Amino acid sequence: MMAGCSSPSVTPQPGDAAVDLGGEVLDATAIDASRAPDAPATETSVGMDAFVEAGSHDAGASEAGSLEVGVGEAGVDVPAGPSTCGRALALTPGVMTFANHIESLDRDPGCGAAPFGAVRWFRVDAPAGTPMRVAVSGLALAGNARIRVLADCGADACLAIAGSPIEATTVATPFVMPASGHAVISVAGGRPGGDYSYGIEVRPLGARAPDRCGSAVALVDGAVIAGQTTLGSAGTTPACGAAATVDAPAAWYAAEVLPGATLSVSVLGHAALRFFDGCDAPRCLASATPLPGYGTLSWTNPSASPVGVRVAVHGFASYDPAVFTLRAALTRTPASPSCADPLPARNGFALTGLDPSTSPDRASPCGGSTAAAPVRSYAIEVPAASTLRVSAHGTGSSPPFVRIAAGCADAACLAPDRSEHNRTDAQWTNAATAPRTVVVQVGLRASAADDRVGLLFETAPVPPNATCAAARPLADGARVEGESSFDHRLASPPACAAGTRFYSVRVGAGEELLARTLRVGPPWGYAPGMSLADGCTATNCLAVSIATSYGTGAGQLSWVNRSGAERSVVLAVFGDPRETPAGAFDLSVRVRPPAYALTRIPSACDPTDGSTTLPYASAGTMPSPIAFRYFGDAVTSWTPGFDGTLRLWAGPPGGPTSLMMPAALPSTFVPSRTIAPFWDRFRADSATPMSWRVVDGPSRHLTVTWPSFPFHDTDERVSFQVKLYEASGVIEFHYCDVRGATRANGRTASIGLQGVTGLEGVGVSFQTASVDATTAFRFTPGAM
Repeated sequence: MMAGCSSPSVTPQPGDAAVDLGGEVLDATAIDASRAPDAPATETSVGMDAFVEAGSHDAGASEAGSLEVGVGEAGVDVPAGPSTCGRALALTPGVMTFANHIESLDRDPGCGAAPFGAVRWFRVDAPAGTPMRVAVSGLALAGNARIRVLADCGADACLAIAGSPIEATTVATPFVMPASGHAVISVAGGRPGGDYSYGIEVRPLGARAPDRCGSAVALVDGAVIAGQTTLGSAGTTPACGAAATVDAPAAWYAAEVLPGATLSVSVLGHAALRFFDGCDAPRCLASATPLPGYGTLSWTNPSASPVGVRVAVHGFASYDPAVFTLRAALTRTPASPSCADPLPARNGFALTGLDPSTSPDRASPCGGSTAAAPVRSYAIEVPAASTLRVSAHGTGSSPPFVRIAAGCADAACLAPDRSEHNRTDAQWTNAATAPRTVVVQVGLRASAADDRVGLLFETAPVPPNATCAAARPLADGARVEGESSFDHRLASPPACAAGTRFYSVRVGAGEELLARTLRVGPPWGYAPGMSLADGCTATNCLAVSIATSYGTGAGQLSWVNRSGAERSVVLAVFGDPRETPAGAFDLSVRVRPPAYALTRIPSACDPTDGSTTLPYASAGTMPSPIAFRYFGDAVTSWTPGFDGTLRLWAGPPGGPTSLMMPAALPSTFVPSRTIAPFWDRFRADSATPMSWRVVDGPSRHLTVTWPSFPFHDTDERVSFQVKLYEASGVIEFHYCDVRGATRANGRTASIGLQGVTGLEGVGVSFQTASVDATTAFRFTPGAM
């Protein structure tokens, strides 16, 4: 058993990290520069390279790390079973592992808090001093989740703790790898004895940022510093104005701002920004607390002499370190910016506190629905085969508008803008073979005297597989890391072939395609979605992705090729529209025989003579009357559901049955080991109770019957059965009587099998008219 843990502690690592970006000299203590940004990574690497590009090379920075790194899965499924610290499951950094029902011989170590039930143990190995983050996310785990990180099984203190006493979709905590190079992690939570699934992922946070003002990193125009974190730093953040000193370490950077020039810094990540005029008794020049995922701050030197500015990037508390990518731009500001003399912008250039109402230029939004308004004008050169995105944030209730045009006199826009709340984005792709300079104008549709606007300019090269025609071939077991989900919008193909990145996969007859995405950055939002189509001109989807749990950064798509011949399909991945060039995702593809082969057979319902009835108000969990294996696990008990489902248990029963609206299968929104012959909403009818009986003979099986079940809102009824065959493990859905063509045919139902973790199963149909009284569905176990 584990010794109890004291209060959490993270030991800062000694040494200052220093990087001179101006001379492109990298200190190895801060950034691993042993390989170039475009060198292939290995799957065993746990570091996250920080890279720096300046000047004309900045356009490629956003795509660095878009590399295929060998064969593997983006998710590993963990079977149910006892767990001890000494037999902790090894985690691969950057790979999400999916676990289910906790059956443990150990208890929660506590770490200074009250122990919280049984735990499942995991282990991670990484170089000492590596900043790491462990995150646990899942549907039923959400309430009262607990994470404990220890140096080893005999530790008396904890490296980190995390917990949520209320409903939370994801619980996470950062920690620094101890000197031993390995750590153990315990996870507890959910309902005691509950059967649920969750995902756990450990990922390096990035390079340790310089935590001393005196060793600040020099920033130059166009500098990009990726994969930075303040975790483990010992520095503090000075006060700014009336604000008190922030109880959080800061990363420090330096820039010389010439007279009349503007320094702009943007950070992608959960971080705040402050500008100071020195290290000793500094004066605060500007500060910004960003929206989630974004932060921009700019300052123009009004004096006649250069000013050495110190930039502090920090989190919001000592337990909430900053994890970020930083971009910097130094641009000379015209004395009187106008359309005739627009302000030059660069990739990563950001401005805050703009007041468009003071500008002499006027323009209308791209849609032309409102009258012309004052606008600020900017000019930016977009490299060939690259995409420009301009993001504008307004402080008022009305969102800004953004125009991207060939010139100031052009009434037509090169691309439309789109608004959400007080934020507006516009983007345009230069498909030519030469750079092109465009004009960007920003204004307010309606403004008050104190309304201000912030701007961020970003460019990213168009990736090779940004079009469906150039889809990248992927084979079974392929894994792609660090793909950008930046939306380049090169074309508008049909809905099921639309996306940001495209991949082609060959799926053999009867094989199952399983694709998974995992969001890498930014540390907010959702995983990119996926759709599967027969080809680039397809208008109907073969499958669409589902999130593995609420609010997590992982998604899954599954499809079984039942055509009888090998097929080449197109997998389209589309990102969150708020994504940026620094946003990235991992993708894995598996092509394998499905756990169950689905076939159609003639319907043949068993007689119900001698069956045991299940009164609506008193049915509960019962011991399994036959020896049966489901997804490879021996079933010990089962629970009938009056919503047209069964729950099977391979251990102590607990947790909910299906009490929600029908969902497409498989899904982690659905309880583990759910069998759904006709999952829908029914109303109680004591005249037609459920029943079950064991049919003896050469094909001994359990038959469960839902006789003449009435729907909750119509007069239609449906009778159906599930048969579980003892020797073969075969499952059959039979439909005995289908009365009605609105709901009894399955148009509002979900039909299929739910696996152990919710990440595998067999979906027959979802809200599709697939049921009649002549056809049954047979599921034959395959390779599991």
